[in-house]
Amino acid sequence: MNTEKPMERLATIKEACAYGKIGRTKLYEKLNANLIRAFTREGRTLIDLDSIDAMNRALLKPWTPRAKQESNVGAVKRKRL
Repeated sequence: MNTEKPMERLATIKEACAYGKIGRTKLYEKLNANLIRAFTREGRTLIDLDSIDAMNRALLKPWTPRAKQESNVGAVKRKRL
């Protein structure tokens, strides 16, 4: 029976940015907010891709069409000056 912890999927900063579709600055903001986990190995920073997936699951919300958002049919419109 294998009782070892499963191996994390690790990536460099550049690879993690591409994977998470975020920029370096936003990646470091999420790292500092402890939303993403990072490790160092031989002086290199490696990002846990599973933590990026977990962050996205926590932060993303379903998209709703604009027509459903603007359900106020009788709303007063602003006049242009």
